Amino acid sequence: MLRAEEPLVFTPESMSGSSQTTIKPPSLMRYLVRLVTRPGGLVLDPFMGSGSTGMACVSEGFDFVGIDITPEYVEIANARIAAVQK
Repeated sequence: MLRAEEPLVFTPESMSGSSQTTIKPPSLMRYLVRLVTRPGGLVLDPFMGSGSTGMACVSEGFDFVGIDITPEYVEIANARIAAVQK
């Protein structure tokens, strides 16, 4: 049991060995960004992962800012988003 004086903290070291398990279908993400974002709006994804939200934003004409702590996923996301921009 956690007590108030024992905070639950996640660090890159404590998460080592984990894999990206929440990849979302691009079609679902396109629907969701259209549903919740005003035309010409900006979407912030502070846990970008492999970039599904960014791909959806670019496809639908929204501006996008993505952040992720894992450099490997940033590279993957950048490549996936760039492929949609072409």
